[in-house]
Amino acid sequence: MRIKATSQLNGAIDEFSAIAEAQAPVWKGDHFDIEHTRNPAWWYLWFAMGKTIEGEGRVYGAGLTEQQLDIDAIRAWAAWCDLKKLTFDYVLDRKMSSAQVLQMIARAGRASPTWQTGGLGAVWDAADAPVVAMFGPFNIKAGSFKVAYINDDTPDEIVLNFANEDRDYQMDEVRVAVPGATTTNNPLQLDLDGCTVADMAGREANLIAASQVWHRRRTTWETDIEGLVASRGDVVQISHDLTVWGYSGRLVGRSGNQIMLSQSIPTGSGTMMLRDPEGNMKTVVVAGIATDTDTVTITSDMTGFALPGDAGFEDVPALDWAFFFDPLETPGRRFKIVDVQPTQDGVRFSAVDDDPEYYASETNPYGYTPPRDGQYLAGVVFGITVTEGIINVLADINSVQIGWALSVAMPVDVVIAVNGAAQPAVRVVDRKMTIQAQTGDVLDITVTPVSAIGRGKPAMRSYTVQGLRAPLPAVTGLTSVFRDGLTVLTWGRVVDVRQPDYEIRVGESWANSRTVAVTPMLESLTAGNGLYWVAARYVYKGQAIYGVPDSLLVSGAALVRNVLLTEVEDPAWDGVLSEGAYVWDDKLTLVGAGDVLDEADILAVRDVLWLGGAQPRGVYTSARTVDIGFVAPVRLDFHIDAYALNFGEDVLSMDDVLSNPDILNASNAQHWKATPQYRTAGEDGVYGPWLNYTPGLVNARYFQVRIVIETDEPLIVPFVEHFTWIVDVPDLIQKAEGITVPTTGLRIEYEKVFHAVPNVQIALFDAVDGDRYVLTNSDETGFDIQIFNASTPKAAVINWLSQGF
Repeated sequence: MRIKATSQLNGAIDEFSAIAEAQAPVWKGDHFDIEHTRNPAWWYLWFAMGKTIEGEGRVYGAGLTEQQLDIDAIRAWAAWCDLKKLTFDYVLDRKMSSAQVLQMIARAGRASPTWQTGGLGAVWDAADAPVVAMFGPFNIKAGSFKVAYINDDTPDEIVLNFANEDRDYQMDEVRVAVPGATTTNNPLQLDLDGCTVADMAGREANLIAASQVWHRRRTTWETDIEGLVASRGDVVQISHDLTVWGYSGRLVGRSGNQIMLSQSIPTGSGTMMLRDPEGNMKTVVVAGIATDTDTVTITSDMTGFALPGDAGFEDVPALDWAFFFDPLETPGRRFKIVDVQPTQDGVRFSAVDDDPEYYASETNPYGYTPPRDGQYLAGVVFGITVTEGIINVLADINSVQIGWALSVAMPVDVVIAVNGAAQPAVRVVDRKMTIQAQTGDVLDITVTPVSAIGRGKPAMRSYTVQGLRAPLPAVTGLTSVFRDGLTVLTWGRVVDVRQPDYEIRVGESWANSRTVAVTPMLESLTAGNGLYWVAARYVYKGQAIYGVPDSLLVSGAALVRNVLLTEVEDPAWDGVLSEGAYVWDDKLTLVGAGDVLDEADILAVRDVLWLGGAQPRGVYTSARTVDIGFVAPVRLDFHIDAYALNFGEDVLSMDDVLSNPDILNASNAQHWKATPQYRTAGEDGVYGPWLNYTPGLVNARYFQVRIVIETDEPLIVPFVEHFTWIVDVPDLIQKAEGITVPTTGLRIEYEKVFHAVPNVQIALFDAVDGDRYVLTNSDETGFDIQIFNASTPKAAVINWLSQGF
């Protein structure tokens, strides 16, 4: 350096200062331009390539060619440095190796040099990096997983020295207390070469201080060649039984969206991360039973992620898929690999926690919250399950089994309050216990894990014992068979300690149907055509408990045998109306219970005909009396079409018609009935009481029929549109044997008069060629018969049989 002397500058120069701007190649999107830059990544690239003067050799730098550099990685790092406002301003005034200079430049950009791609690049400390691999007991070598903590001589304050451009590049410092430190007795001083901006120095000091607590833990493990997918700087997800960072394993099978796991997990519902054989990962929600299970169902959309057996993976074993599971949050823990070392048959990794709060400390030194790792080790109850069983029906004693899902196996203290009365705590080693309770008892259950390090996170549940009110099992095997011309419903026995009866209904649904029979048997005659429902039924303190019904559509149930009478009562309804029965618009219904004369404003009444609701009961008795002529087993069949209107409901007054779950009034069917009844008399003509119709045969001579309509809600009014009843009599067979017919013929009189002309069969004894009989005047009362041989009358002996009804 040469300086011209002036009146102000002469003699020896002790110190010379200047401000200079350096230039380096900067990527412009499709090419490099040489321009002024402060980005550490571009200076890293420029120094790695170095400068060579022809004839003089390399002046500075590493002298690498473009083929020896990972240009793409450096370009990505440069963009990140711009985003983070990281700069490198430095005067190289001392002897340093190229590796040292590259390390210094990389440090200013929160990076370090790497050759892991085959060319010189950089690994930088970016937040929210994607997970590249999953590690757990299924792919970590046994005995190699270790967790160590750095506790000795940990600094409580970071002092960062830098050349401050705002103070004419004089040395300056920033100080940051380590999160959680209450005193500053052990400061750590560091120089950040190339940093000239106070804001950058402050942010770097924040991260270094945060690293003292968030990176205090070092986790190391070894794996086989499966671990070669990860390298230094990568983020991985780790789950391990030793620390209970979630639960992990491999798949062993799959059926639809149901997957089978290589090991049990404490509860079937939570979050699961899956990894396929190609390294793709997907986080899904799964559901299953709330206790130890090795089978779960995926409820998330699996589009774009292959499961065992999917196209392209038909021959790939399910064990090539791995899983992480956590009942509470994202499974496993994120770690950033800081060191990779080869082993004899694999690779050894060392990693630190990749906690988002560490990166958030860049602009604000957050208070340190220890990771949740110890939470599962101390014990967490994920859920409480309750199952019941009836021990004694008469005494109302029920067994209640209480189970719980634990993060790790350990004893628990169980406290149960029955109907508000707390019981003493019980120490249980297993994962379940059984108590006895009665129907309706309210159990307040608290389960608290107990370990050597203290008490874990408890869980509470309130449960009402169903006991004898528990739903009954479903009826199965409902079918129909024909016996003697009658349709019979049959079904399988419901196995339940309460020994339930069975209720048979007919209607469009179980809720909107009418009861036709209640029986303890496993069969019942049909009451005509229709959709039949059969459910197990048990009555507890006046409340009917049902199981899930089975259904069967029956058509052609009323087989026509010998129909004596088909009586259609509507629309004439010419029988006797009594009690509250009333005919309106050709329909049988109930008369209104109110009085229009009592209304102050008759125009404000919604419906004048049923003012005040309907009468609770009405009876219509048919005008027809049936005489069979003799006592016989007779079948009665009824066909009724009926419905009800609820005058207490107004669709126009509803805020949201579509939100009404019962807009068609299906539940109204349980409030009204249309019950056919009959009464009978024998040969003496004395009638017995009126009986509700039940399918089957009635042995009598005289029959009368009526229908009773009832409602237990005055504003729910039933209407019977059609009422038809049929009298079906059995075959009548009359016969005689060894009857002598004289040459003049004989009149046979029936003991019982048929209702229609019967069929007559004749058997002629000792007949010879040419014998024949002639039947005349055959009617309901008898027939005339004469025997001929050719045209000559003769006497003979016969048997006769007449079949009809």
